[in-house]
Parts: sequence; C-alpha cells; structure tokens
Amino acid sequence: MLAPIDSPYSTNLKRIFWLRWIAIAGQLSAIVVCVAALSMALPLLPLLATVSLLAVVNLFTGWHVWKTSGVVEGDAVLVSQLLIDVLALSVLLYFTGGSTNPFVSLYLLPIAIASAVVRPAYVWFLVGVTSLCYSFLLVWYVPLPHVHGLHDHNSPFSLHILGMWLTFILAAALIAWFVVRMAATLRERDRQLARAREEQLRNEQIIGLGTLAAGAAHELGTPLATMAVLAKELELTTQDASLKQDVQTLRQQIDRCKQILSRLSEVAGHVRAEGGYEQSLGDALAGMVDRWQMQHPSTSLQYSPLQENGDTRVVLDHTFEQALHNLMNNAADASPQRIDVSMAVEHGDLVIAIRDEGSGFQQQALSHAGQLFYSTKGDAGFGMGIFLANATIERMGGRVQLANRSEGGACVTIRLPLSAIGVSA
Repeated sequence: MLAPIDSPYSTNLKRIFWLRWIAIAGQLSAIVVCVAALSMALPLLPLLATVSLLAVVNLFTGWHVWKTSGVVEGDAVLVSQLLIDVLALSVLLYFTGGSTNPFVSLYLLPIAIASAVVRPAYVWFLVGVTSLCYSFLLVWYVPLPHVHGLHDHNSPFSLHILGMWLTFILAAALIAWFVVRMAATLRERDRQLARAREEQLRNEQIIGLGTLAAGAAHELGTPLATMAVLAKELELTTQDASLKQDVQTLRQQIDRCKQILSRLSEVAGHVRAEGGYEQSLGDALAGMVDRWQMQHPSTSLQYSPLQENGDTRVVLDHTFEQALHNLMNNAADASPQRIDVSMAVEHGDLVIAIRDEGSGFQQQALSHAGQLFYSTKGDAGFGMGIFLANATIERMGGRVQLANRSEGGACVTIRLPLSAIGVSA
C-alpha cells in the first residue's frame, strides 16, 4: 500500500513549523547576546513571555498538522500562521526599539513566503497588516538602551549596521531555503499530475480495447457455435479415420477459440484476482510456462524454474498469465528456434527474465515500447502485446524493462513485488 501523500498546504505548513523554530532560536540567541555580551537592559519578562507563547503556538501547530495526517487545506490556514509570526515580531520589536531596530526588515520574510504559496488577496492582506505594524512602531515603541562604544564612528560596525547585516544574512538564507523547497514541491506536484494524466490516458485506451474485445467476442460467439455443431455432426457421420482425426483437431481448436473469447468477455478485460485460485508460486508459474509451451511446440524453451519462495501460496489472475504469454510470444516471434525464461526472487520481488536470440530492440523501439500501437515487429504487429503486458504489470505494482543483450538478442524483465500477487502466510 502506498503511503499517503501530503497536500501542498500541509507541506508548506510543515515548513512554516520548522521555520518558526529557527526564528524562535534566533530570537532567544539575540536576547542572550544583547543581555549577556552587550549588557543591554532589555525588558526580559515581556520578551521571554512572547517567545514562550510563540513556542507553545508552534507546538500546537505541529500537533495539529501531524495528527490530521497531513490533511490541511486552505490559504487562510497558512496566512493565519504567518499572521501569528508578524504579531509576535511586532511585540518583540516594540520592546526593543521599534522601527529603529535593524531586525524590522524581518517583516519582509512572511510576505515573501505568502507571495509564493497563497492567493494574491491574502498576500495583500498580509502586506496591509505588516504595514500597519511598521507604521505603529514608527511612533510607539520602547527605545533601545544606549551601548557605549558601538556607536563610535571609528568602530568597524555600529550596532545598527551590525544588526542590518545579520538581518540581511538571515532573511536571505530563510527566503532562499523556503523558495527552493517550494519550487521543488511544485515540480513534484507537476510530475504527479503528469503521471496521473498518463495513467488516465492509458486506462482510457485499455477500456477502449476491452470494449472492442467484448464486442468482438459477442459477434464471434454465434459463428463459432455453428462451426462447433457442424464439426460434431461431421465427426459422428464420417467413416474415414483420417478425416475423423482432423475433425477432432478442428473441434479442439474451436473449443480453444471459445475459451479465449470467454476470457475477452470478462468485464471487458478487467479480470479480478478473485477469478484465480490459491496455489504455490512455483506451481502457478510453471503451469503458465507449460501452457505456453503447449501452444508453441515448435519453439525450444529453456526454462529455469523458481527455486526460492517457490512454495509460497499466492493467487494469480488470468491477466498476469496473459501478460507473461504476450511477452513470451514476442520473444518467440523474434527467435522462433529458442527462448530462455528464468525466474527468481530478489529483495522481495519476483523477477522473470525472458531472453531471445533475435536481432534485439532498435533504440527507437526501446524508447517507445509499451506505448499503444507502437510495434517492434514493423508491419507484422500492432504493438498491443507489450502495451497490455506493461499496463497489467504496472497495475499490479511492478514494471517491465526492455534491454538488448551483449551477446545478441533481447531481454525482457518483469519485476513484481510478491505482496502484489496475494502472498499469504
């Protein structure tokens, strides 16, 4: 089962949560430096109370976002969190010089974050609030106590210039960190949307093929039934032993065609795993290979059966067998004399390698294989075999890899998690 994916809102709220801890650590460090190193007589009670209250709010924010499994929606939630930071910064600035405090430029940080993650209306609202707070601090504030020596023109840095420098470094680093992570989130969301669109398109194509298959199965059912009746009557009336044997072969082929059409009719190709039955993994795979060999007696099959985890009980549906047969059919078409099939379990994955001795894949085929109606056989195929096999394996959580062999020929590898095929204890 896939882990739940956080929404962009919850992802950004988590970043605000960690960013606020950085701000709290910076505020406490600034208070300690001013009091201990610069011997400034700051009003510690309101300053520490504000920082402590901000820490409590941040703890509640973290508890809320992780308790709700990352489901946080709405620009209002993010703006309200940024507004808390603006108000806390305003209180700290009020008791430490107001607009004369060089850290007043930190007002720009919430605005920069809001500009990247929320709608313009909320951004302008936050701009209005920070402007009002800044304007208030121009008139009403507690002046900073004078520190001797730091305002001396012969000193490399005055207190104000030093504070401006620290503010610039801090704001630049935090803004860059947040914007870079935000851009990464947007790129990941675009990749997820692209994958979702590709999967939707592929599902629509499969549904279309399933509908055509169901229609064809319905239309072919009547003529096959007629052929079966005529073949049975011919078998009963003929006295020629050689002809009777040919008629029996014909009836067997008609029965096989009817079985194939029955499979095509099952929910337009969407056969569920419940249609199968529980058996050992080794026996299930060996049975699939044996049935393919019966249908292709002229092709020499070198088969390396599964050894490890071969007795594990699983349930495999018909779609997986059909996907395996499609890939083996392609290998036999490329190399009619011989194909190799090997099976193994690696790191919890079932790995099936199908090798042939043909001419291998062209580079264009490697980049387009698995796409509907792109065939590796030229005019001799429609490209549906690899496409349907790839779609089936990906639906089960696995993947199909195509490659050329160094000694010649091609290799198609199926990698499928054992948990995807109903492994039972």
